[in-house]
Amino acid sequence: MHQRQSLHASIAGLMLAAVSLTCDSAERTPPPLIQPTILRTLPHDTLAFTQGLLYHDGLLYESTGRYGRSSLRKLDTKTGGFTVCTSVDSHYFAEGLALHDNNLVQLTWQSGRAFVYAYPSLELSGTYRYEGEGWGLTTMDSLFIMSNGSDTLTFLDRRF
Repeated sequence: MHQRQSLHASIAGLMLAAVSLTCDSAERTPPPLIQPTILRTLPHDTLAFTQGLLYHDGLLYESTGRYGRSSLRKLDTKTGGFTVCTSVDSHYFAEGLALHDNNLVQLTWQSGRAFVYAYPSLELSGTYRYEGEGWGLTTMDSLFIMSNGSDTLTFLDRRF
């Protein structure tokens, strides 16, 4: 994967601009308060530290992180139990997760390594390297957007 561009945006600066706009337009109606409705709760493995979570085709996919306990799981949304669990090598602390075409891509925290899994089997189909820490991962158009836990977002092309 090649780094196409990096975007360095100051979240504090954006928030300051938003506050300024809000203060300048004091006559605006506040946004509606939305009250969520809990449909059901699911049990969760207390030893699984959720680092990435996505919902697709009626299933949850969870990236769990912890050295020696990281995994990628396919979870049943009715029971909360996993139907598939793929362990990650104990040298890696798994983090963010994103779906692209027929691949799930899972970041690692400080190792600069991403794992590519075939969707929906969760069989490991490849790895690639990237610079920096991996925290969160999402997609937009033809790009991955990676967070490193700071105010910096990195845009990466999706070619493996």
